[in-house]
Amino acid sequence: MEARTTSEWLALLGPAGVPCSPVRSVDEVFADPHTDARGMRIEVDALPMIGNPIHASATPPTYRRRPPEVGEHGAEILAELGMSAAEIVQWISIGVVQGTTKTNG
Repeated sequence: MEARTTSEWLALLGPAGVPCSPVRSVDEVFADPHTDARGMRIEVDALPMIGNPIHASATPPTYRRRPPEVGEHGAEILAELGMSAAEIVQWISIGVVQGTTKTNG
């Protein structure tokens, strides 16, 4: 893949019937008029993001909070799965999972 540019690959793959598209940066996606036309730009907790591409009238997407940071909810999830606070602290301390040692139990 490194031997050719994105444009070269698109020129080869598209005519051959291979579904393809370049991977765009967030800035490029926000600059695309189609993003605005579809109402895809959303903000959650002042963080600009791309909304759900599926717009079903009976079940429209909702956006309650921003995506979590790596490990942000790890301890909470492990506690919900039945792990003790001590086990969670141990797993985090030895690097099995990322997160903080804060738990809800």
